[in-house]
This record gives sequence, structure tokens and C-alpha cells, in this order.
Amino acid sequence: MGEQESRVLARGQVRIEEWAVRRFREALAAGGWAGTGNGSGVPPTFPVTLLVPGGGDLESLSLPFALEGAIHAEQGFEYLAPLKAGEELAVVTRLVSLRLRAGGLGMAVLGGEGRRGEEPVFRSRLTLLLPAAGARLGGRGSAPAAGPGPGGRVERVRLDRRAVLRYACAAADFNPIHYDGDTARRFGLEGPIVHGMLLMGLAAELLTPAEQAGLAGLSARFRTPVPVGAEVEVVRSEPGGAVVQMGVRPVGGDWAMLAEARLGPAGGNGYGA
Repeated sequence: MGEQESRVLARGQVRIEEWAVRRFREALAAGGWAGTGNGSGVPPTFPVTLLVPGGGDLESLSLPFALEGAIHAEQGFEYLAPLKAGEELAVVTRLVSLRLRAGGLGMAVLGGEGRRGEEPVFRSRLTLLLPAAGARLGGRGSAPAAGPGPGGRVERVRLDRRAVLRYACAAADFNPIHYDGDTARRFGLEGPIVHGMLLMGLAAELLTPAEQAGLAGLSARFRTPVPVGAEVEVVRSEPGGAVVQMGVRPVGGDWAMLAEARLGPAGGNGYGA
């Protein structure tokens, strides 16, 4: 079916509502170690909720592809100025690239940017895999991956249906592969899977307040789905460097998500300035 060119999907104003930030933060509290965000309580992965001007989920953007069955493959954030609850940003969301394959596995890349007047605040880039119904997915990782080095922090949490539904409501991500077994199996999965962005959000909550104050960028690669109900380990590397390595894996399994936080000087022009 070929590729489609880049184009603007939406442009408008988005308000960072304090109740929405609070609900998002509570959804990340599934792990029991949720931090306080950048001082105003805005979690680092909250911009994923700001891609649709006026609120709502990505489905309301009239995308040129079906979101049902779409699986997060990669996510990146760049922080250029502090995010503040209660403020309004001008947001543009773009379709960067789209490759569709009849009966196969397509891919879409979306980009977003939030501005405060002329000042850029954040940039986001997400990659989605678009499986056709009946496709066989399974794990997408190849050889076992090297995760965060020893000596860092390790937490455990069971991501049950309640935690997944709570995150779905907070992030306005109602893709039925996260809660409906029939839909998940139709797209080649064994059953409902945890949101990739919930895994990324839990990992980011392991950053210390000082690290969040200097957070300049955050990126993740989702290697294989995590089934709803799994107990996972959320791991981070030792503090002290300019880069923090993070990962999430089912207990006893390989890394399902690997992430990296890029740090700048605290009080700089990033997330927690």
C-alpha cells in the first residue's frame, strides 16, 4: 500500500489541567514509588497526553490508519523548558511517516511539539507498529539485550487489569488490546498487554528529584509486550552520570523495555528548570 508523506494532523491550544496531572500521577503510583515530577508535580511522560489539542485521544485526530491493534515501538521526549500545571500550550501534532502493508506489519511515526508563545517547551516522537488482523507478533526483541548495569535501584510491581485500566483513563489510551482478550488475540497477541507508556512512566519515576531537575531528554524502545497481570522488575542504573539507563522486564524474563534519560545541569532550560 506504500508510504504517505508528512503532514500536520492537528494544531491548537492545550491546557495542562491540574486534575489531569494528578490523575496521571496517581496512575503511575501503581508501583508505590511515584515521585513528585519536576516540582509542579508533572511526570516526565505526561506530554504523551498533550498531542491532541482540545483533549481526547489520538483516535479523534482522524488518522489515516486504524489505531486498534497498534503497538508502541519507540518513544522519545525532548524537554526544552519547564512543564507547569495550569498553563496553556500551543501544540502541533504531525504525521512524520506512514508505511502501510496489506495483510502485513505497517509503521507510523508521529511527532509533536508544545510551545509557550514562541518558546518551545517539549518535543515528542512516537513510533507505532500497525499489525494487520491475524498477524503473528509475539516478542519483537531478537537476541537478549543488556539492561541497566548492576548497583542501581530495582523495584517490583504486578501490573494487573486495575492498574492498566487506571492508566488507560489517565492517558486517554483506550486501544482495546490493553483490556480485551478477543481483540488482542485477533492481532496476534496471546492476551491483553500493558501500555508501553505505563512501563516508561514507571521507569521515569525512579529518577531522583535532582535528576528530574536536569532532565533534558527521555527515550524508550519497547522490545516485547508485557501481558496484563505480569509481575515486573523496574530497574535503573547507579546515579552519578549524565545518562541514566532504565529497563522493565517480567520477573525471570528478558527486557521488555529499555530506556535512557539524558541529563543536563539542574536549573537549565529543560524539564525541571
